[in-house]
Amino acid sequence: MRSFDNSEAKLSARYPVGWYAARRSISHVVRPKQRFAVATFPLRRYELRPTRFHGRLSQYGPPLAELPQRLPPRSALIYVQEFGGRYLPRDPPRPAHFALNRRDTGLAGCTFGRSWPGYMLVWREKGRTFAANVHFGARATGRTRSEALKILDSIRLGYRPTHVRGRAQ
Repeated sequence: MRSFDNSEAKLSARYPVGWYAARRSISHVVRPKQRFAVATFPLRRYELRPTRFHGRLSQYGPPLAELPQRLPPRSALIYVQEFGGRYLPRDPPRPAHFALNRRDTGLAGCTFGRSWPGYMLVWREKGRTFAANVHFGARATGRTRSEALKILDSIRLGYRPTHVRGRAQ
């Protein structure tokens, strides 16, 4: 197992060998903010590159490549975002173990300018609200799906960083 630690966001996770964590954001969306992204294929070429914009350094420059229109057939991608501000009462608490339920399916991935079939799991924990988008290629194995759930279960959170802005309600 490998470890991911985003101390700024007070989030850590573990993922198996053969999965790849992004070191930078893979989405231009600023709110909700990406906290963790991991896939069964290397993400480095999809990470946003720092660039100058109107004389200021921005962390949201263009990536070397855009994410594919379709995920590779046996692949998986997990993308975890945090909504700023206090959680809303309708946001469900974190489950003891994550599960992929039919009610959580649909088209997601608009964060990347396209929609892929997948699952969206929303939960609140320690006064924070998160959404995990979980996408699988058309021929992802049961093992890949099981590993994805173990990754989600491994996520550990601290209390909200002080710099997270309020959530629009």
